[in-house]
Amino acid sequence: MVQNYKKETSFLCSALDFSYFCRMKSILYAFLLLLALVAMPTFAVVGGDDDDDELTDSTADSTALQPSKLEMPNAFSPNNDGHNDKYQAKSTYQNIVEFKAMIFNRWGQCLYVWTDWTDIEKGWDGTYKGRPVKDGVYFVRVRARGGDGKEYDIKKDVNLLRSFNTVTNTNEQ
Repeated sequence: MVQNYKKETSFLCSALDFSYFCRMKSILYAFLLLLALVAMPTFAVVGGDDDDDELTDSTADSTALQPSKLEMPNAFSPNNDGHNDKYQAKSTYQNIVEFKAMIFNRWGQCLYVWTDWTDIEKGWDGTYKGRPVKDGVYFVRVRARGGDGKEYDIKKDVNLLRSFNTVTNTNEQ
């Protein structure tokens, strides 16, 4: 009787293991994504020489007075048509002194990181290890600081649409 119970239990468990594994795999991916987002370090910008104290002080004062602005788009189309071929900050950004952004796929794998605050427009071209990634939804995490002290912590979905073509409206009649 005890042996039959063990056989039935092991058969039942093996039938349920697959769905349990899938559920645990999804939970693990979500946890890893959350861990990557929470533990992402920020980078401080340190600049100026000791010889240029006057220049550095006046630059710092004028930077602090200007309001900062940073916005990230929710889609881009890296199809070499000259429009939105890179995922980058919107061109209206201003007075950003610290910047770090990371792109993740839906499983939490980091595909791209850019930290060069002097070239925020560098951006992601939709590739991973030199190969184009598939169309779909990706996730961006941006941490930045403006010269006015404003902290930016942007987390959003990004749609990669390679097959999108810009339609030109012509009024031919």
